[in-house]
Amino acid sequence: MKDASDVIREWIYNVLYGTVFYNNLSVAVYSFPPKDASYPYILVGEQLMTGETPSTKDTWITEHEIMVEIYSSHPGNDASYVPVNTIGDSVIQLLRQRAMETHGSGGSSIPGITGYNTVSITIGSMVTDRFLTDKEIIIYKSINIKLLLEES
Repeated sequence: MKDASDVIREWIYNVLYGTVFYNNLSVAVYSFPPKDASYPYILVGEQLMTGETPSTKDTWITEHEIMVEIYSSHPGNDASYVPVNTIGDSVIQLLRQRAMETHGSGGSSIPGITGYNTVSITIGSMVTDRFLTDKEIIIYKSINIKLLLEES
């Protein structure tokens, strides 16, 4: 069994980098945002691998979940969920579109996910939350992306 963590993270980053916009401005994509990162931004976050099932081809099938998080900041007491929801819609559409363009009905290789055949890519769950500070309201949306991969 191989660990697909790096290739999954790289694929998501490459799909989103320079392709997500809000108010006509490109939204930055990070794995580790700098302390002075401008809002809004996208974070390719935590990853979990579950299960290991032998397939009929003598290779291994594993399920991976990775969190894609969107952060926005609003000064004072006035905030909106619109930025994170709009950016979240773009993220979901781009990941699904890229998967469908290159993947079709399943069981094939997606460029960028090297060494694996992709059985499925689905959206798991989503959560939106807010953090209050003395100066701002930070709103984030977390999208759970699920990938079922078979070693090729």
